[in-house]
Amino acid sequence: MATKPHFKFYPKDYLGDTQHLDIESHGLYMLALMHLWINDGYLTKDKFRAILKISSKIFEKKWKKIDDFFKKKDNFFYQDRVIKNLENYYKICEINRINANHSSESYSESHSESHSETQAASLSLKVIKPKSQKEKIKDIKGLYFKPPTILEISEYAKEINSSESPDRFFDYYESKGWIVGKVKMKSWKASFRNWTKNSFQKQNESQYIDIGREINESRLRLKTL
Repeated sequence: MATKPHFKFYPKDYLGDTQHLDIESHGLYMLALMHLWINDGYLTKDKFRAILKISSKIFEKKWKKIDDFFKKKDNFFYQDRVIKNLENYYKICEINRINANHSSESYSESHSESHSETQAASLSLKVIKPKSQKEKIKDIKGLYFKPPTILEISEYAKEINSSESPDRFFDYYESKGWIVGKVKMKSWKASFRNWTKNSFQKQNESQYIDIGREINESRLRLKTL
C-alpha cells in the first residue's frame, strides 16, 4: 500500500482544545494522532506504549492527560476526526485513479480515430460522456478495496471463532500492499478465512510429523532391546 503522505491539521481547533495541556502532553497527543493516521485510525495502547519505549507505569500516568481526546472500542483507541479524514483520503485516491483511467482511455480512442481521416469519415465516432459524481461513487463501490483495521480483523476473528492473530494477518498483508498472488485483494474476510484454514492445516501436518517421529523412535528403541 502506498504511504499516506499527510493528514489534515487544524491549528486553531487544536490550540483551542488543548490549552490545558503541558508541553510534554502536546507531544504525546501529536504522536498519538500521527500513529493513528498511519495505522488506519485504530491502535492499542500497548502497541503505542511499545512504540514510545516507556514503562506501563509512566505511560498510564502520561496518558491520563490526553485520554479524553479519544474514544475506546475493545482494546483499541481512535478519534472520529482521524477516521473521517482517512475515509475522505481513500475516496479521493480512488476517484483520482478512476479519472486517470478514463482520461487514458479517452486519449487512446481519440488518437486512434484521428490517425486516418479517411477511416474517421466512414466510422461512427463514439463520444465518451464524463461520468457524474454519482457514477464515480458507484465505480468506487465496485472497484475500491479498503484495507481492514486490526480492530475489524479482531472482531471478525471472534465472529468466526478463529484463534489466529489479527496483528499477524494485518502486518503480513500490509507489508505486501494487500496483494494476493499478483492481484489486489478483493475480500479481506475471505483471505482471513483462508489464512485460518491454512494455519489449521499446517498445525495438523506438524502434529502428524511429530507422531510419525515418535513412532519411528519407539521402533528403534524396541529393536535395541
